[in-house]
Amino acid sequence: MHPYHRKISPYMCNGMPIGHEVFEGSRVDKKTVKEVLKDLKEKFEIGQCIFVGDRGLVTKENLEEIERHGFDSIIALRKRRNVEVKEIVLDATPHVYCIEGKELWWREVRNAEGIRYIVCRNPEVAELQRQMREENIMAIMDELNKIKGGIEKLKGKASLKRVVSQVGEVLWHKHGRRLIGYKVDEKDGRLSYWIKEESIKIEEALDGVYILRTEEQGM
Repeated sequence: MHPYHRKISPYMCNGMPIGHEVFEGSRVDKKTVKEVLKDLKEKFEIGQCIFVGDRGLVTKENLEEIERHGFDSIIALRKRRNVEVKEIVLDATPHVYCIEGKELWWREVRNAEGIRYIVCRNPEVAELQRQMREENIMAIMDELNKIKGGIEKLKGKASLKRVVSQVGEVLWHKHGRRLIGYKVDEKDGRLSYWIKEESIKIEEALDGVYILRTEEQGM
């Protein structure tokens, strides 16, 4: 196993390490979680545990497996692929944050099942991400304008397949697919494009944000 291609899973008790496991870096987290939970129960005979994991561990199967063993968890949620996250950040209720300093604001949200979501926001990172997104959109628009100009010079003789390929390459390289929509006329290959305002709204709500999910009520 290459030393840089591995995962290390430490076991901590009252702040002290009591053991660890080393897994291949390419190993599927679903399988890793099952083995770690089995070790905690059988090898260490641990009855109460808070399982801490990163975004790669957030699957329905993993959460159910942790619950089945009677453990709580603190897990970071994926921002863009998680329905819970979007519901929280887009909630119209005024967001009141506790301010711990320039780099950390946080607030807590609970759902009907008592699951706690700790919403953390870094205003400086949020501003940086906003600026980077705006610069990226401008760069994409410049590239699309060049493609559109080239199409117009061909006076209706542009290849539909070629135009789609060019636009797709720009959006792929600049990560613009979720931000920019486009349409190519099937008859003359003319290109039209637009900013996805709803997607921008979601991105703005996610800027500088990360969210932790936990069932633990005593922390």
